[in-house]
Amino acid sequence: ALRQALALCTAQAYRNCTIPLNFTSVNGSLYVTNLSVRFTNAWWNISGFPSKNTYRVRVRARNQTSTSSFDASNANFAVASRCAALTANTTLYSDILSNQETCFAIQANGVTLDCGGHTILGNGTLGGVYGVAVHGYNRTVIKNCVFRNMSFALVLNTTANNTLSNNTIDSALSGITCWKTYNTMVSDNSVNSTLFGIAVAGAFNIIADNFVSSSLSGLHVQYTYNTTYADNYLYRNTDGIYLSNDSANNRFLRTTILRSTSSGISFRHFVHNNTFIGVNLTNNSVAVSARNTSLRNVIINATIARSGSYDFQVIDQANITLINVSFNLSRRLVSGTGKILA
Repeated sequence: ALRQALALCTAQAYRNCTIPLNFTSVNGSLYVTNLSVRFTNAWWNISGFPSKNTYRVRVRARNQTSTSSFDASNANFAVASRCAALTANTTLYSDILSNQETCFAIQANGVTLDCGGHTILGNGTLGGVYGVAVHGYNRTVIKNCVFRNMSFALVLNTTANNTLSNNTIDSALSGITCWKTYNTMVSDNSVNSTLFGIAVAGAFNIIADNFVSSSLSGLHVQYTYNTTYADNYLYRNTDGIYLSNDSANNRFLRTTILRSTSSGISFRHFVHNNTFIGVNLTNNSVAVSARNTSLRNVIINATIARSGSYDFQVIDQANITLINVSFNLSRRLVSGTGKILA
């Protein structure tokens, strides 16, 4: 088997190992014997690899007469069973208990960490335990990870062109933090019991199909521009979406916000020109709250139902524009120079 052959190569300290695989070409199509092929990738069970080594996959295609060949390498990967600095694609093959300040520090461009559904468990110290931290490196992929009892589960800082997908985070100071982050996809993640569920500061990101519950703010948006939030489900947070600090020109599409104990959507500190389309605000204490000179924010095609205190709370020189939004006029609070424009 491939796993045993690679382990044997490592044990014998060979510089290079040749592992024969059977290929058959029929009418230009390539068939592989004893491997499961999914699109252009070969997948196999890597459980049991020596974890302290980095492996390189090399594929050599040769015709039947062996008169010519083609080498394709540059496919590095590593396997991990403990915290480490990562410079190559890595797959986790067991759960990890982390007592370090940072369990996995990404220290190269283009690194993929696939946890394969395994858990990184922190010690709960609120001052310093990071699950995965990326500082200054680009094109990072983090997927299929479970983080529990961390201070900061996933942190991106000064980076671009990343993907965070299918991760589960439970009990953290901050679930997913993207600071000075650009052109990054954050999708299909589940975040529960944090102060900040998904916190973003940057531009041109996509935050889609995430579930956030029981957090101080589900989506925490600050210093963020030209970012798209789509199909996110926010349940039982203090604030469903909290926008602040000059965040502008962001789009929120098809967002569901239920049972927020403070506000479904909260505009604070000079937030302007953000657009919400197709938002469902149900059973929130206040559906929409705007203050601190938050201007020209637009809500289109919204459903607002069963708010506890107010459907809208607009104060401190703030204004909101409503297009095709139904709400109860008796359940709005407008004070000072605040305005609801419809």
